[in-house]
Amino acid sequence: MASSISSLNSKAFSKSLLRLSHVETTVDRLRKSGVLRAQGLVGGNWIDAYDGMTVQVHNPATGDVITSVACIGRDEATDAISSAYTWSKLTASDRSKYDET
Repeated sequence: MASSISSLNSKAFSKSLLRLSHVETTVDRLRKSGVLRAQGLVGGNWIDAYDGMTVQVHNPATGDVITSVACIGRDEATDAISSAYTWSKLTASDRSKYDET
């Protein structure tokens, strides 16, 4: 009985490792694609936090650091809200002229 439990635990552990390695591969692909940005989007521009502070984002499965992001505060949020209002007033044609990268 103990042998079969050990075998089941071993199989479950192996499956968990395979899933974790897939997660790491996905994170690596996201990082390389530019989807994981260390900045915040404010007014159509990618910016660092005004005070330069960042926050580490961890993979909850492994605890590994995935990336660091700008620690956006009140001033950045106020500017983002203000620019969102301006953005909403643009036509679709005008919006299409902005570079999305």
